[in-house]
Amino acid sequence: MSGAPYVVDAGRSPRLGDHSLVVPSPRRFAYRPPAMKTWLSSVVRLMIRRFNEGRRPTTAGGWGASLKLDAGVRLLLLAGVVACARPAPVVAESQGAPAETDGGTAVLPSADFGAPGPIRAVGYPVRIRMGANDPAHRVGFTRDGRWFGYCNTDGGLGATHCAFVDGAGERRTMSTREEAERGNLQGPQLAELNAWLAANEVPAVKERGLETTGPELGGTWRYARDIQIHITASAGEVGADQNVVRQPVLRIGGQVTGHSPVYPYELTTKRAVGTPVQFYGVFPNGVALSPDGREIGVVAAWHGMEFAGDFATLRVSVDAFAARVYDDTGSRLLERGDLAGAQELFSKATSADPSFALAPYNLARAYAKTGDGRAEIALGMAIARGGRGVVERARADVDFDGVRTRPWFTALVK
Repeated sequence: MSGAPYVVDAGRSPRLGDHSLVVPSPRRFAYRPPAMKTWLSSVVRLMIRRFNEGRRPTTAGGWGASLKLDAGVRLLLLAGVVACARPAPVVAESQGAPAETDGGTAVLPSADFGAPGPIRAVGYPVRIRMGANDPAHRVGFTRDGRWFGYCNTDGGLGATHCAFVDGAGERRTMSTREEAERGNLQGPQLAELNAWLAANEVPAVKERGLETTGPELGGTWRYARDIQIHITASAGEVGADQNVVRQPVLRIGGQVTGHSPVYPYELTTKRAVGTPVQFYGVFPNGVALSPDGREIGVVAAWHGMEFAGDFATLRVSVDAFAARVYDDTGSRLLERGDLAGAQELFSKATSADPSFALAPYNLARAYAKTGDGRAEIALGMAIARGGRGVVERARADVDFDGVRTRPWFTALVK
């Protein structure tokens, strides 16, 4: 059960309104042991009741000394100490990620991503034709990593337009259209724009005559051993009336070593859909790793002769990106019945992005199909990350039929 692709529509972005999608950086959620929560709440409730009944905890030397608790509270505290005496379960996560447990004795396997290494890509860079095509001439992150985006010069007015986005979805746009409409192509707006690009060291697409390529993709990331980025384009579609149904799509994903590529992210445009005007194609104008190595940025460019181009950007954390690649690949293995292979990749996806609920959910499905007790930990983790939606999904999922009557499952999905 892989997730639907993140689709970035150049004309109707779900986050920014026109050209970009920012996938938020992972947040960490902890699955708290139910037994511990029950014990603590019982102690608190009983102490409050004793307090309200006038049997307040007393001390020989005030509240700073040791408490002389009544028998009921002492019994609950003793039970809690006994319950906590066994070793706490640990869900091993690589690179110092926090553990997530369910209070049982089982543990999830540690995810081994190998040593960090150079980021590699198939499908980038590509040859970019110049001439009537108007690709972006600046693509990438600013030197401090805050902004990612592009600048291009249109083939009509000759105006320069820039669009950048930060990790929170805030936009920064710049344009010399106002000056260009007055016939001034070298005015103060362009000077200010170029000064900003130079100060922030936004990479340039080098001029190489009739063909060029995007800036070189370089840098180091933690998933170098397992994943190679893959980028490909799919053709658009024209209906029986010769009007465009879908413009070409840029698909972004990765290949886990030994497996086929998957493409969790898609860049699309609605421009000219419903008309006979179809873009010739779409290509990656730029792919970059942020200066701190924590994010990947992609700029897609559609070309259809002069006056007919479009752009879209994707900005995603490397952890979220890798988790989706691991998870989608694991889903393929699960569908083929390779449970051991699926469990390994779902475990890596779970560790890579500690906010991604689908990964531990799929891991729980894979464990449940073999009766593995670690399904309890994985499902509890998924619910902690995804909330009630995960509970409802698990209730109806046939992959949990083998464990549906077990007490831990009924407790988690109640």
